[in-house]
Amino acid sequence: MKVPMSLWLPALAALFIATLGGGLGVIFMVLLSVGHDTIPKSWGRTGEELFVIILGVVLVVGVPVAGALVHSWLSKRP
Repeated sequence: MKVPMSLWLPALAALFIATLGGGLGVIFMVLLSVGHDTIPKSWGRTGEELFVIILGVVLVVGVPVAGALVHSWLSKRP
């Protein structure tokens, strides 16, 4: 029995999004647990969230910049 693309493509997209979200959650939790002894307490509320904030800023700024660079690179190709 062949499963139509209209069923498995959204399922794959949902699986990809869940995997990406879970992976980012694990990364954030590891960074938060690793960085809690290395940051001075005067930085932020407890000092523990600095690594998470830096990674979040890199993701928020880096993903659109990377997308724009890839788009401009692909649009210049013949």
